[in-house]
Amino acid sequence: MPKMKSGTILVVFFFLFVLYAIGRIYSSIPAINRPRDLADTDAYLRISREALLDQDFWAGTRPLVFPLLLKIAKQDLRLTSAVQLGISILAWGFLAWIVSRFIRLPFLQIAAFVWMLGLSLDRHISGWDFVMMSESLSLSLFAIFIGVNLWLLEGWWTYKVVLIHATGFLLAFTRDTNAWLLLIFSVLLTIPILFKLIGSKNLVIITGLSAIFLVSTINANMGYRWIFPLGNVIGQRILPYGSSFRYFEDCGMPVSPRLINLAGQFANAQERALFEDPELESFRHWMMDKGRSCYMHWLVSQPVNSIREVFVNFDKLISFSSVDGYFSRAFDPLMPVALGKLFYPECFSLWIWILTTLAALTGFWLQYWKDNRLWVGFIFINLSILPHLFISWHGDAMAPARHALAVGVQLYVSFTLFGILALERFWVARIKGGSVGQ
Repeated sequence: MPKMKSGTILVVFFFLFVLYAIGRIYSSIPAINRPRDLADTDAYLRISREALLDQDFWAGTRPLVFPLLLKIAKQDLRLTSAVQLGISILAWGFLAWIVSRFIRLPFLQIAAFVWMLGLSLDRHISGWDFVMMSESLSLSLFAIFIGVNLWLLEGWWTYKVVLIHATGFLLAFTRDTNAWLLLIFSVLLTIPILFKLIGSKNLVIITGLSAIFLVSTINANMGYRWIFPLGNVIGQRILPYGSSFRYFEDCGMPVSPRLINLAGQFANAQERALFEDPELESFRHWMMDKGRSCYMHWLVSQPVNSIREVFVNFDKLISFSSVDGYFSRAFDPLMPVALGKLFYPECFSLWIWILTTLAALTGFWLQYWKDNRLWVGFIFINLSILPHLFISWHGDAMAPARHALAVGVQLYVSFTLFGILALERFWVARIKGGSVGQ
């Protein structure tokens, strides 16, 4: 793949990135001074005050990366916001630069750089820097992880492989759902290996990312981080419905009037009755011993309905129009909301996914990556969207749109890459056609 040879383009990139960084920093000063803390913030702060080597810190009720940032910042929420903003600026600048390196035409290189930076200015991404939860770090690490993997496509170097695994580890230990994304990438990566489209050395990446997933799962089990989400699912999606209720009853779930009284409620309802009421002691033992396995068997037993639920809620989850309710009241996005909808549409997301998925399958079938290896990244990012959303939706019934935030960003990174690649193919074909005509 041709490298960027023009010093002029590098100067333009530097100038644009400086403007981008200054704009984000200047517009963020009010929000940095008034960061938003939510219900989960207290849990993160509590963990951050534990000793670094204490199990309650590195295997607590929340993954360790955001508490580690709070610990480094000495629980200063303003400093934490500023650091999150800085990481976000660097992460999206890095991804924009890497993406632009794959484009052959200079003006499209600049357009790709600007387009990717523009996506990061949408409030669905930029607004989380001032919220004291793990979303900002999760999105930034996702951008870095994608960027490093794309960078590897330019040439196999050991330090890039190390960076992939280091970033993957941080990503997995920022939000538990991210670990599943690593596993999904690993599974997808086996397909081109089986078809001998890529070398077997990529097994190193598969093994490493799968190992990170396994360690993350063990860590989550040690902190019992799956208990509360499972309680939400049972209260919201199992107890209120006869067929699912009977399935779980047949699976050994102890049924009592007190449990039935919690139908339609979250796990923390009625003064955390699900976890503290003596009448539900037998239910808690069952949930610890068999709850997860029964739930997974239930999802597998009705695959059509399980997948249908994802599609029924697709637009609502991806659009996340209520995202502003989570932000600092001092947050004023640099990019106007109306303009942001061009980069991060809040409607027709299912059709956008269908379009990009068809393009990804077409690109795989016709081996478009032979012309531009950025197609490899686009294909992987796109084909992992549906399983990622499936896990996000079925993983927790509380605030599902927030839990699916990373999937929405993933979709629109994919859509951005598709737009860049489609425009390049059109323009290159036009140039070749003009040359033939002459």
